[in-house]
Amino acid sequence: MTWIGTWHNQYGSTVTITGETGGRIEGTFTTALHDSAFYGQTVPILGAAQGDVIGFTAAAEGKAGAAAVSYTGLLRDGKLEMLWHTVADAALSAEEEGAPAKRQKVPAWRAFGTSLDSFERIS
Repeated sequence: MTWIGTWHNQYGSTVTITGETGGRIEGTFTTALHDSAFYGQTVPILGAAQGDVIGFTAAAEGKAGAAAVSYTGLLRDGKLEMLWHTVADAALSAEEEGAPAKRQKVPAWRAFGTSLDSFERIS
């Protein structure tokens, strides 16, 4: 089984794995989610895969500051079933409605998010 190819999730985000050597993978991630720190960017990913399990990470600077996402999952019935964790250093916040938003550091309890995605190979 090769991981190389383009994988698309239920929200329209794309992972493209371009290299696979000795259990190490590399490629790119492009999110379709407008509220993501990575929106509008294609960011590099690095990770590892063995058998039917895979994990990779991306980090980049966005409008709201630095952020990282880590995906961990497994191949089942031709789909990558992935658990992901995000961490964001800051958020955009306005002091009142109609005021311009400013970048503000967030406390650790607010910086993390977790969810699930399913990716299907499209090429």
